[in-house]
Amino acid sequence: IAVANTYYLALMLSGKKGEEQQAAAKKSYEQWVFGFMSSLALVHSQPVFDLSKPEEIWLAVETICKKNPEQHVFEAASVVYLQLLKMLSKTMK
Repeated sequence: IAVANTYYLALMLSGKKGEEQQAAAKKSYEQWVFGFMSSLALVHSQPVFDLSKPEEIWLAVETICKKNPEQHVFEAASVVYLQLLKMLSKTMK
C-alpha cells in the first residue's frame, strides 16, 4: 500500500468499484495512513494526534489524494503530518 498512488485511492473511494470495495479500500488506507503517522509521531516524540480528530486527519489526506492523483499516499500522509507538526509548534510557543 505504501507505494500505491493516490489515483488508486481516489478510484477506490469514488465508489466506481462498488460499495464493498470502496469500504475495504478506505479501511485499508486509513489503517496504513494512521500507522505511518503514528510511527512518525513516536519516532519524533510529537503528540500530533492531540491536535485533531482522526476523521479530520483522514479527510485532509483524502482531499490531498483526490486533488493529486499522481502522488503516492505516503506523500499525502506526510504533508498532513507536517501540517500537524506546524500546528503543534504554534501551540507550544
